[in-house]
Amino acid sequence: MQPQGENGTIIVRRILKRLKETVAGELELSKRVRQVEILSQLKGLQEIVFKEKENMTLVYDIEKDPYYRRGKEKGATEGKREGFQEGERKGLQEGERKGFQEGERKGLLKGIRLTLDIKFGGSQGAIFDQISGIDDVNRLEQIAEFIRKSATIDDLRILIG
Repeated sequence: MQPQGENGTIIVRRILKRLKETVAGELELSKRVRQVEILSQLKGLQEIVFKEKENMTLVYDIEKDPYYRRGKEKGATEGKREGFQEGERKGLQEGERKGFQEGERKGLLKGIRLTLDIKFGGSQGAIFDQISGIDDVNRLEQIAEFIRKSATIDDLRILIG
């Protein structure tokens, strides 16, 4: 004969209450309640056990669970590794960009120097020193174009100011 209805509920409550009183530790209690759930299927009490388990105040601190802690540590390690890789990738991109800009700047300065020497003669060191202090590649491109179009060195001096 299967204990059903009110009798089944009373029996399940007693079992769960006794487990709660005698079993030490949340993890062990969870294991024992799970065993009761499995055994309750043999007597057709799984619905009652499920309902009573829902009503039972089981306190389980997930942060104390060794699997949770291991997973959390693994996640933190993985996050750090991914963060490092992303930082390294961004650093390389930024380094490439800056290296490209510096190379472009140096090329423009060589071209400007050569154009100044050819167009206005080799004694334009002071004005070139002024130009070589400019870091903005767009500004250097403007100056190179202006030198190409200007008629005198004085026009360039006015532009650079």
